[in-house]
Amino acid sequence: MQQSLALFVHSHFFHLILALAVRSIVELKVRRAGLQINSEEAISQLNKVRALVAKGKVLRLTGENEEIRKIVSVVSLMGQFAKFG
Repeated sequence: MQQSLALFVHSHFFHLILALAVRSIVELKVRRAGLQINSEEAISQLNKVRALVAKGKVLRLTGENEEIRKIVSVVSLMGQFAKFG
């Protein structure tokens, strides 16, 4: 019982640290790009986009607009770092 509780707490800490790291990176990239929004607003805007994906290909996007395209272009390199990590 204690081991499962310790694992549960450990995984929550991991997710918390990961979320804070993503938010910090988004904040830095948005600020450097000169966009007039903060990381929470950027993530909220990105959350509006929905994608239909099949066999690794995006078939359809919904909810995308010009502001979201700017945010995507600013934070798009984040995925590149995950490939090397």
